[in-house]
Amino acid sequence: MLNYWDSHVAHVTPHHFHIASIMMYKSQRCSPDAAIGWVSRSQRKRDSTALQKMAEELTRLAPSQWRNLPLTPDLLDALLLWRRIGDHEGRRRQLQYLGRLMREADGAAIASGLAALRDGNRSETSLLRHTERLREALIRADQREQEKLLAQWPDAQEELLGLLDAIRLDNGPPARDAYRVLFRRLRALQACPAACGEEPRKETA
Repeated sequence: MLNYWDSHVAHVTPHHFHIASIMMYKSQRCSPDAAIGWVSRSQRKRDSTALQKMAEELTRLAPSQWRNLPLTPDLLDALLLWRRIGDHEGRRRQLQYLGRLMREADGAAIASGLAALRDGNRSETSLLRHTERLREALIRADQREQEKLLAQWPDAQEELLGLLDAIRLDNGPPARDAYRVLFRRLRALQACPAACGEEPRKETA
């Protein structure tokens, strides 16, 4: 092995590393896992870049979301410090430090947690958009159409029709308050359909 390295040291390539790892496996009779465990420099760079991007994504989350992820105490402390840093250069250096800490964390588990958060955010965005469209459709509809749209929530229908009447009167602050409350009630009803068996709660502005 030493002769191999001495004669090829000036022409080392990833191919040479692969051959050398096989020769070492054969000469030392190491387990196949040891040879498989060799990782190229380019792969290590890709892994490091992926961890750095995850660190950047973590900085865009709220602290309450961090606590739902499998972060190490050091990583959580570093994220909290990142939020307190005001200047750009200081944040840049702290972000690099976060990337280094990510190497000691469970990257796969954190990536899974981030994916779940992204899926949840997409679901919430879809719900909000649907609620907005439903509210506008109810406001434009006549009473018969309103009752048809609200038939899926019979226990809340009277309350929602009252809010729509207040919006129709367009009497300043009460109408604006009813507009906001209607959105909240529609969102809550879609998140928990009438089948869940909960009584609708009266909301005030």
